Order: sequence, then C-alpha cells, then structure tokens
Amino acid sequence: MMDGGNLLEKMAEPRSKSNNIRRKYSDVEKMVSEYKTLKSRETQVELMRLYKGYPILCHNSHEDFTNPTKRKQAYEMLLDEYKKFDKTATVAGMQHKLNCFKSAAKREKAKMQSLLLSVGRCEYEPPQWWYPYLSFLHPFEGEPRAPSPDYFYYRKAREEMEIEMKKHGLLPEDEDQSSSEQDPAKLAALNKYSAEALGKTIRHQIQELDYSQRGIAEKLIEDILFYAKMERLTQETVLQLEL
Repeated sequence: MMDGGNLLEKMAEPRSKSNNIRRKYSDVEKMVSEYKTLKSRETQVELMRLYKGYPILCHNSHEDFTNPTKRKQAYEMLLDEYKKFDKTATVAGMQHKLNCFKSAAKREKAKMQSLLLSVGRCEYEPPQWWYPYLSFLHPFEGEPRAPSPDYFYYRKAREEMEIEMKKHGLLPEDEDQSSSEQDPAKLAALNKYSAEALGKTIRHQIQELDYSQRGIAEKLIEDILFYAKMERLTQETVLQLEL
C-alpha cells in the first residue's frame, strides 16, 4: 500500500514535468524572439549607415538632389549594398522605411527645438532607439546630444545570440552565410560608387573646417588610410586624441 507521502510525490510528478516543459518552451520562444529583434535592428542600423553615405538622397542641399535620374541610380546602388543584410529588400520598401524614420526624426527635432525656445534648455531625449543613427539628418542646435551608438553593437549581439541558439539546435550552422557569390564586375562597380559617395561626404565636411583644423583632419585621415592599406585596422581600432 502506498503511503501518503509517496502518493503526493507521484501526483506532483506529472505537474512538475509539465511545468518544466512549459518553462523550456517559454525560454526557447524568448530566445527566438530576442534573436529576431536583434537581427531586425541590425538590418535597420545598416540601412541608416549606408543611407548616410549617399548625400544625394539624404541632403536637399546636394547639387543633384533634384535630379531624378541620378537619385534613382543612387537608390539602386544603395539597394545593392543593403541586400547584403536583407536579401528580400526592394527599392520601394527601402524608401518607405527611410521616409518613416525621417518623418519621425523630424518630429523629434521639432519637440526639442520647441522646448529650447520655451524654457531655454532641452533635456528631452527622443525615445526611439534608432534616433541617434539618423541625427545627422536634422542636427539639433541645442545642448550636445549623446553620440550615436556603435554601428557594430547589434551585429555583435546578434552573432553572440546565434552562437547560443546553435548550441540548442535552433539555427543551422551556415544560417548566417551568404548563399551566393557576388558578381565580381558588379561588386567592383559598387565599391567604386560607394568610395565616390564617401569621398564627396568627407569633402563637404572638410570644406566647413578652418585652415588649422582642416590640416589636422587631413593628416589623421591619411594615417588611418595608411594603416588600412597595411591591414592593421580592426573593429576594435580607436582613434585616441590628447586633449
């Protein structure tokens, strides 16, 4: 005959197993959800990073901003770069995302300017996680804002999450690898266009500097390019200034 203690243990055992299974699936769902969030944010950050390199698209002061042919070409080149991170992207979808981000960033800037005019200072921080990445569109002439987060933050976090998920068999080993090779001719053209866009962006910024600051900036840029040619730069490389 089974005593009361053993009976209670037998009755509790199925419930305990059920709770463990429920907790296990809850953890898996949480992990998958967190991974999807990180991956989504990574692709959005990459889009904004690439977008900044095309002043013809994001600055209405650009000489070709009103040229529809050149803007169309720029969007197509931007799409080619962005597809490395989102293979399903289209020009229309990409433009929709950017327009939504730009409109929201413009509203946030208006809020900060209103506070600055009404109370003489602005302690408001936009709540959108992505706002610092687009602050270059609507620079705020108030108190210094926090610097943009590291562009590689979400990539690093996503890669760490992938390693953890692979341990649990939730991702194939080659999930994050490209399924096809880039066409060499297309890749060469893309690199050339990207370099030209970056060169124009730097040129516009250097022209705004005074003579002494311009000379120092050019020297630092030359040093960085030298180390890049020597393949001595890494994601952890930092430029340390003595103040």
